[in-house]
Amino acid sequence: FLDGLAEYIFDANNLLDLKEVVGFTTVEEPYEGTNFIDSEVFHGNIAVGVFRRDTRNVPGSAIKRELTKNIESKKKELGKKFVSREMKKELKESITMRLLSSTPFKTELIPFLFDLKTGVGYFCNTGSSAYSSFEDVFSRAMGVSIEIKDFDCEEDVLSWLWWRLETNDL
Repeated sequence: FLDGLAEYIFDANNLLDLKEVVGFTTVEEPYEGTNFIDSEVFHGNIAVGVFRRDTRNVPGSAIKRELTKNIESKKKELGKKFVSREMKKELKESITMRLLSSTPFKTELIPFLFDLKTGVGYFCNTGSSAYSSFEDVFSRAMGVSIEIKDFDCEEDVLSWLWWRLETNDL
């Protein structure tokens, strides 16, 4: 289990020109690259961790505004009324990469629990698109597809943990 988490550990060094970077971190150090230590991850038969997802997006309106300016500039430079479709595509890609590289990342930290006895994962559903990213990365990390259940981050997980502790089922 730890090997799978370590293989997909969140790596802040992968933040160059990417739109999304995902990986696992520990609850204790979700913002740091970390080594998974048994005592930080395992609590009885329950593995606890954080799925970190850093994303950034450039609004289409910003790209369009920059593209229009660049196309006008290119037409003047070339002395033409139009620029080729290929030139527009190259300009758009260049503008998107430039704007993307200067856009800060938005970080999501999503706690998860994995019941080692039942093989069921509990994912704190925040209503974001992180769910499918989590399912994909977790399945690749563990080499199996898992059943994932959503839980309310504020209430359900505490009730569940309390019940498991009271019944000595951890």
